[in-house]
Amino acid sequence: SDNDLASPWLRDGEKGYWYSRSAWALFAIAKYRKIVKGNERVQVWLPSYFCNEPIGLLRKFNAKISFYPVLYNGYPDFEACKDMLNNCKPDLFVIVHYFGELTDTRESFTFAKNNGAWLIEDAAHVLTPYDGIGENGDFVFYSPHKLLPIPDGSLLVIRPIGPSGINIEDFKYHDFENIEKELKVRTKSSCTPYIWLIKRFLQKIGKVSLTRTTMGFYENDHGKGMKEYIRPKMSLLAKKLLAIMINNLDEEIIKRRENLNGWIKYLSLSGLIKNNMSQIIEIKTPYLAVLNFNKSKDANSVFTALQNV
Repeated sequence: SDNDLASPWLRDGEKGYWYSRSAWALFAIAKYRKIVKGNERVQVWLPSYFCNEPIGLLRKFNAKISFYPVLYNGYPDFEACKDMLNNCKPDLFVIVHYFGELTDTRESFTFAKNNGAWLIEDAAHVLTPYDGIGENGDFVFYSPHKLLPIPDGSLLVIRPIGPSGINIEDFKYHDFENIEKELKVRTKSSCTPYIWLIKRFLQKIGKVSLTRTTMGFYENDHGKGMKEYIRPKMSLLAKKLLAIMINNLDEEIIKRRENLNGWIKYLSLSGLIKNNMSQIIEIKTPYLAVLNFNKSKDANSVFTALQNV
């Protein structure tokens, strides 16, 4: 069942809903806020470092999007946020656990509560919750499809003990089945997950594409946008594959740590990474091998070199 599939991500009293992508989960929250509060436009505050893809649906929903500055460690700059309150108050305040690393949400909890906002924890890069992640938001979303071999799958978790005391029973009474029709967006074919499966099979037998698209370190591709969206609900194929993996998530964590250690060893021996200019951030469950540089020119040179490996 959907509840069984969600069990590794849920704590006591929480409820989960499966979507294909976190973009749909974020939109569902915005729509729910509009229904509950009756606002003409939903005010969404996002960190200034945020993926462009999930925002497209919010823009089609005519949400008012504001970007608040983040500090070097990825935490919100709350002094700047307080200044932004002079223009508007947030309906939704989104905080991100970047690359699966914990971002402390306690101050965000207080900020959201004091300003009547719903607090959303973006844990799309987190495989399963651990201490500090998913503990303070009204909503939390995870994206298992980013870390597991499944074609789609994003879980929206509703928490009744967040700063706003969301009534999780109310959420299920609103119609989220036809949200793509409401937004009038083009959605991809229902056979898309099986196309994904064929591609993965070809990769397994060594039939990988010989063409690679590269981009410069300073190149900005945010203007490309999305012409089509995957359908809102998680596919049956993805659910079946996740059901097979659900009891082996600890093994996935071990594999990812081993892969990260392999990259650390390779990059150190290759001479691409020098200890005095960078480090690889160690995360409980690595989403990517995250390299941190003191100078952008050093990051640029390594970024270019890695694309040529």
